[in-house]
Amino acid sequence: MNRSVVVRHSFNPFMVLDVGVDVSMDELHFDAVIGNEAIQKEIANRTEQITVMLRWLSNKAKHSGFNNLRIVVEPTGNYHELLFRIATGMGLETTYVRGEAVKKMNKILHNDNGKTDKRDPVAIRELADRNIVFKHRRLPEIYQMMRRFNLMYANEEKSMIEAKCRIHRCLTAVFPDLSFKSEFVYSPSGRAIMQCYSYDPHAIVRAGLKRVTKRLKALVPRIRKLTIQRLMKYAYDSVQSTPPGRINDLKIFELRYAWDDMESAEKRRAEIGKKLENLYDEAREADNNLPKAIKGVVTKLALARLAGELGPLSDFKSCQQIFKFSGLNLRERESGKFKGEIKISKAGRFMVRSIVNQMVLPLVKRTRLFGAYYHFKTGVEKMKGTKAMTAVARKLLKMLWGLYKSGAEFSPERVFACESTFAEAA
Repeated sequence: MNRSVVVRHSFNPFMVLDVGVDVSMDELHFDAVIGNEAIQKEIANRTEQITVMLRWLSNKAKHSGFNNLRIVVEPTGNYHELLFRIATGMGLETTYVRGEAVKKMNKILHNDNGKTDKRDPVAIRELADRNIVFKHRRLPEIYQMMRRFNLMYANEEKSMIEAKCRIHRCLTAVFPDLSFKSEFVYSPSGRAIMQCYSYDPHAIVRAGLKRVTKRLKALVPRIRKLTIQRLMKYAYDSVQSTPPGRINDLKIFELRYAWDDMESAEKRRAEIGKKLENLYDEAREADNNLPKAIKGVVTKLALARLAGELGPLSDFKSCQQIFKFSGLNLRERESGKFKGEIKISKAGRFMVRSIVNQMVLPLVKRTRLFGAYYHFKTGVEKMKGTKAMTAVARKLLKMLWGLYKSGAEFSPERVFACESTFAEAA
């Protein structure tokens, strides 16, 4: 297919020239069509080159009768931000296309699954010409900060998980007969054992029951004697298969490093969490309708993280828009007699779904807010657990949206006011 043919901007009634840009860390590849001229340029992803290129394109577009440029990219994390900042500062429009849409458009245009730096901006611009785009939201500063801190918070959570995996591997090597549950290791009692003996069974055995009891009781007065007795038994069993020496010392050294990494990540996460909570307080001063923390239901930290990812709730006209933005909207697959299972699209912001899933996880216990609802879905309706969790996630978002729109205080009875079927079964 000849890419130099004229492309009409039929979806662009205000004569805005669409410019597709494929973005990478070091390079930008531009594609635009003005009249019969196909423009394809490659520049460095740097301030001076971008500024010169956008000015040149703007002047060329205005001489051809266009009122403005619309810079269209596939989201890349950080690499497109410089381009968007400069474009916004010059008064140009900016918008996004989805990565999967670019992939499908490439296949339509070229009849294969190939991907190159020259192909992608063409596909991006073709999507924009058809107005298959989604909005580039310019979030207020407070929401930008919450979103950035939320990313840092999530990164620290990942660091904690990675460190705990290393701790587990090290404990398996140095203390093979330790049979406490993993939750115990990170409890006050478990942390006291690490502080006193680094989970070295040889050190525990050398100290003996009386000394171990005295040291642990000093740090955790409420630690049970039975727990200490079990610890001693596990230590005596483990020393039989883990001989002392330099290899064992090396494993203990590795365990201490992993433990330090976990504690550092915990400390950083707690610090970031406090900043998120403070920012949410600021956001609530500007928008009093933002939901307050609800004891036993949702914390201020969770609300701050969610607000950072969603942005101002005033941008949304309905809860369905929030579902679509977060990828929790439902999609169907039907063709002829075939009728597929209804699933969520997962086409929106992954981080929103992740945060909401964390929020609902403790709420589906039988005694909590959504416990009866969740177990009705899984027990009576025979819904899969993951699908039921999605139903709860949607319901939680709908609840928070209702609190925001009404400005009313939280009432558990109102959460299920429209669930007539569930109310009858419950």
